[in-house]
Amino acid sequence: MLRPDSLSGTERTVMFSDIDTARVTKDATGAEFLLHVGARGWRGEVRVAEGQVGSYLPIGELRYDGTSHSIAIMFLRGSEAVRFQGFLSCDSLWGTWEQVRGAADSGRVFHRVIRPAVGR
Repeated sequence: MLRPDSLSGTERTVMFSDIDTARVTKDATGAEFLLHVGARGWRGEVRVAEGQVGSYLPIGELRYDGTSHSIAIMFLRGSEAVRFQGFLSCDSLWGTWEQVRGAADSGRVFHRVIRPAVGR
């Protein structure tokens, strides 16, 4: 697990990545997290690979609990909010993803229109 002294002092960066390349198609898949901790607290960047490795995106929300080693991350990919909740150790990051299409406050309202059956 993380030692208290690994999170103190000057800014430190840790990277977790599971980006891999398929043997046949040569497509890249996975994600890479860069997490920085320093005097200003936690911040980070993420890049996602779906076919190709994307550009780094800023992590909008990053919460870490040093007691339970739980971590919560949220970032935006276009109109999708991506949330990750899991746990962090010195050599691993594991948990679950949730992708939400469109912003919750986008103002879009969808209506179902019921049409009369044909021939009536």
